[in-house]
Amino acid sequence: MDMNSNDFEFLNLLKKGESIKVIGQKLGIPKSTAYYQFNKLKKSGYIQGLKVNIDYEKNGDGKTALIMVEMNEPTDGNLSSTIKKISENRIVSSAFVLKGEWNLMFTVNGTDENIDRLVKSDISDDKVIKRTQTLFITKHIEF
Repeated sequence: MDMNSNDFEFLNLLKKGESIKVIGQKLGIPKSTAYYQFNKLKKSGYIQGLKVNIDYEKNGDGKTALIMVEMNEPTDGNLSSTIKKISENRIVSSAFVLKGEWNLMFTVNGTDENIDRLVKSDISDDKVIKRTQTLFITKHIEF
């Protein structure tokens, strides 16, 4: 399937968390056409699964944080197995492989208690991990 500019705009709005109904309104197309376009993009492989983003700040106790990880021996195997293990935790939303002082970075969304538990039990107890640093995000500015 060849994508047109409307498809790209549709995907960008979907990525920003807009509902299909709102996307239809913003693109000036009927809701039924927006659902058709969504299904067409999904069937073509441009949309793979759906991810629910929870606004933890709305309930007052949620945080978003970056967890930096330095590994003892950052081999491809160690990186892959560490990413797999940590990403199984439900509060982990994404992982990045880095070059430099830190080898991995995870974005997490949860309460202080959930983030603390992840760092202290799932991450710090792993023998291949040398050290971690948790950075709490105080404001997210999206472009």
